[in-house]
Amino acid sequence: MSARYGCSTGIHLPAITSTIAASVEGLEKILRWINDAQINDESASNGTVWLNVQCPEQNCGHSFVKDLDEAIDDLAQYALNGFAVEHVYEGDQGVDFYGQTPETKAISKRNWNFRKAARYLKEEGIHLESLLKTPVAAQAIVDDIKLAYGTGAGDAIDEESLDWPDWAVSYRGLAKLLQKVAITDR
Repeated sequence: MSARYGCSTGIHLPAITSTIAASVEGLEKILRWINDAQINDESASNGTVWLNVQCPEQNCGHSFVKDLDEAIDDLAQYALNGFAVEHVYEGDQGVDFYGQTPETKAISKRNWNFRKAARYLKEEGIHLESLLKTPVAAQAIVDDIKLAYGTGAGDAIDEESLDWPDWAVSYRGLAKLLQKVAITDR
């Protein structure tokens, strides 16, 4: 039995040791079963490595998805930070969070949520970073993102958390108001 599946992630690893290399090779072995799957590594100047995984959406066996998930989970024990794996399964988008500890998983979830917020706000012409510099706006926006999309605690995300475009559109009016408030405060 097969399903349409695809995923992508970036994993920050320490300098490669033989045990980490064995885990990476296990992931590479699984990815060989998929057409156009890519696994690339980039060494940083401090000796750490970024492992980028791209698995394009295509028909995959359920056992492949399970094996891939286990291989990625195996790498999580070595990851310097938590990381998110964005995936599409039978047309439904989702994301899984990985890390050495519940705290690193929580941080990866929080960072993923803020990256999504920034991306969709930018499409609306709103720069989250500059908006967060406005004291009156910063805490309210951060609290709203945490309330709507989670603080990072737990492994699951709400279905609505994938509806970032609608959330960003709702902030267009608020951003204009906050920018006016910031100008009058100066």
